[in-house]
Amino acid sequence: MVYDEGLLWLLQQMREAGEFEAEFAVKVSAHTAAANPFSVRLLADLGAQSVNIVRDFTLPALAAIRQAVQIPLDVHTDSPQESGGFVRTYEVPGMVEVGAPVFLKAGTNAAAEHLPLMSDAAAAEMTSQTAQIWQTIQRYAPHAVCAEPNGKNVAVPALAGGNRPETPFVR
Repeated sequence: MVYDEGLLWLLQQMREAGEFEAEFAVKVSAHTAAANPFSVRLLADLGAQSVNIVRDFTLPALAAIRQAVQIPLDVHTDSPQESGGFVRTYEVPGMVEVGAPVFLKAGTNAAAEHLPLMSDAAAAEMTSQTAQIWQTIQRYAPHAVCAEPNGKNVAVPALAGGNRPETPFVR
């Protein structure tokens, strides 16, 4: 996860020089505030394999970003309480329709702040919110399909021994 364009550029230079394994992937954080097609395109051109776009985008903005880049987009369906606490479950089918391939990031509304240590209750609420997102997709965008857990565009960190966790992603 990269937080700025300079480090992204450096990592791309190192990738081109062969200093990383072929499956080395870079995701760009929402903290870069990628909010329009031009900024997301710049990040993709600098080597990002996926970009977390700002959390308060509109569906037309997401559609415009999708026209500018082919890489998967990381799309937040809600926000931690300290970032406004919004929940956009009802918009998720539209997010999938205009933005695919997308990695939906759900359940952070259960957290009071960014990157918290989760209590059991908050983890249960996060799981519930994620299940609601999945049910909404199945109901209103049943033709949407999940990416393979270890598919080409799934930038999930490898665990010790090269194993990857099995997690569904919508594409």
